[in-house]
Amino acid sequence: MGIKMFVFFLLSSTLCFADNTKDIFLSKLYAPIPGWIEDQVNEDLAPFQNRSISQKELLDYYETQAGDLCLIKFTIHNNQIYTEEKPNDGKKQDYRRQAFEDALKGISAVVTLPDVTFLLSLHDGFGILAPIPVFGMCKRSQDAATILLPDFDALRAKFQVLTGRDLTQYEPQWGKKHPRLIWRGSTAQASLEKGWLIRPDNIDQFSRVILCKLSELYPKLIDAKFTFFAQGAEHIPYLQRFRSPNISYEQLMRYKYQIFIDGNVSPYSASGWKFFSNSLIFKPDSCWFQWYYKALKPYEHYIPVKENLEDLIDKVRWATTHDAEARVIAKNSREFALSHITLPDNWLYLYYVIYQYSRLNFIH
Repeated sequence: MGIKMFVFFLLSSTLCFADNTKDIFLSKLYAPIPGWIEDQVNEDLAPFQNRSISQKELLDYYETQAGDLCLIKFTIHNNQIYTEEKPNDGKKQDYRRQAFEDALKGISAVVTLPDVTFLLSLHDGFGILAPIPVFGMCKRSQDAATILLPDFDALRAKFQVLTGRDLTQYEPQWGKKHPRLIWRGSTAQASLEKGWLIRPDNIDQFSRVILCKLSELYPKLIDAKFTFFAQGAEHIPYLQRFRSPNISYEQLMRYKYQIFIDGNVSPYSASGWKFFSNSLIFKPDSCWFQWYYKALKPYEHYIPVKENLEDLIDKVRWATTHDAEARVIAKNSREFALSHITLPDNWLYLYYVIYQYSRLNFIH
């Protein structure tokens, strides 16, 4: 990648700053870039490395597709950040765009960003084989045009869910946790096979419903309920049996076992805090992945389970009878989070991928 060139660019562009996030970010910039970051960025940029990218084609794609695909055009020039968008999702799009804009402004107060224009999709998952590179928050293996970025909530440090406590400093104690899997969340999810929305005749195709059913069958092992009904689930009477009020994150962290389960795409903010929680994470197989997923190792950072959850009960039972091993995996998960997905880490990834993107061959 040219680490020496990268470090020289950083050293030559450092500005004055005074803030803890920026301090830590800068120290990480001077350290070697983690190999998993290089690997993921190289993989995402590989389809565009040996070809020219037409700046005109990129801008034309934005003009014709921005509304439907929820695209934001970012232009960085002389270390200033400019955005352009077409009317679409209103406040939802506004909140997400602002998270990226604020992160880039924070980074620009520390180092000089490269002059570049890029498109970012604010959809939950982009999933389009575009003719030009488009940044997105999660992707599938076949989404070759998508370049991953940390999601909008990661760039707002939304893993900090505890009132008055910093999860990077406070470690919930394993020995005080209940040996049970806990989950609360929304019905918003795509079906396992076809990606359909939920209907009365297909509820068994939704892993979140399956999880709630397992909770009903094995209440000593799992406590799973819906706190919000969406995408038609509110009109399905059967699902009302799984309704529950919200419970606090403090309460959620009192359980040894968490599950990192997809919604329509990757779970984003609904689950990011779990890696910091010092609980054992069960992660179902998924076609969707985010910027850091490939750095996670099964049985080292999480327990893998099948997408349809058919082996979940057996693996939760394993955890209850192998407490020492489960505790080590939970600890590994937290240490990974502290080293790789705190806010300064997310800034590092954002800066690095934009820097590498700027080195592609753009033609006017």
